[in-house]
This record gives sequence, structure tokens and C-alpha cells, in this order.
Amino acid sequence: CMSRACSLKVVSASAYSTKLTRCCRPLRLHRRSNWPLCRLQCNLSSSSRATALSLACASMQHALFIEVGFGNDGHGQNATKASVRAARNAIEFNSLPSLSELIPGGRDGMKVHVILGVPDAYVVDVDVEQVKGVFPYGTVTVEARAGGLAAPSGVAIKELGDANDDMVIVVAHVTVGY
Repeated sequence: CMSRACSLKVVSASAYSTKLTRCCRPLRLHRRSNWPLCRLQCNLSSSSRATALSLACASMQHALFIEVGFGNDGHGQNATKASVRAARNAIEFNSLPSLSELIPGGRDGMKVHVILGVPDAYVVDVDVEQVKGVFPYGTVTVEARAGGLAAPSGVAIKELGDANDDMVIVVAHVTVGY
């Protein structure tokens, strides 16, 4: 069944994967983002992971492009700074002059979904409103989840705000569509 009224059901969900069915058949998911490879309306509610997947799928029916970026805060352990840098890096070398013609409603109809991979200890420190500010138009949703990397910078410099020698490295996955 490929109708828009067809709903998805969660079979199992964990921090690392989500298994779904569509009309009693397994549903294929994108191997990296776990987003359904479909344009169906999603009705999920079994876990917070499934809810985030549901919102992303339901709010964006057509993905036009996906970009990834990397951000780092070498001193100060500022996960928001690293997240903003990752989001900016994901979109900074793109120019899509016809985007407003491709999306119904132009730039106002554009939807942007950002998934941030942030080191586990720093996920709660991300200010998603600052990350949203990177994107000049569209309806932006930001999801910060455990990922990224906390690696030693080699030195902790108190004058630069270091609490330890962690370097906070964030990866951003940005989907633009409508």
C-alpha cells in the first residue's frame, strides 16, 4: 500500500535503530538517518525516538537536498558553539538559486530538519535556538542526540574557559525540503 493514509507502526525502538512496519510489511529506512524511505504520513508514538522520527517525516514530504557539516570547540567545551559551526559548515558552500521556485510557497514553505551528533556528556548543553539562527529562512527543527566526539585537545587553558582538556566535536545532518 503506498497511499498517504497508510500509517507506520513501531516494531521496536532503541537509541541506535528503529524498526517500523507499513501495512504489515517491513519499511525500509535510510541507513544513516533512520528516516523512512517513503512519502507517507507517519503516525508514531511508542518512544521519543519514534516521535522525533514521526515529526520529521510528517513535516517534510519531499527532501530536496541533504548536507553534512562538522563543528569543533577546541577550548571551553561549548557544545552550542560547536553545533552552530557544524550547521553553518553544512550549508556554507551551497547556492540554490531556484529553491524558491521549487518549493510551494517559496522560502516560507521551506522546511529544514537538523540532526546534531553531540558528545553524550554535552547534549544537554546545546541551545537549539542558536542553531536555528544559522538558517536564514524556512521552518527549522533541530534535534540534538548523542554522537559526535569528545577528544583530548592536549591542554586545558583556564583563561579560555576550559574545565578540562575536552575538544567538543559535533556533526550536523541538514535536510532541506517541503
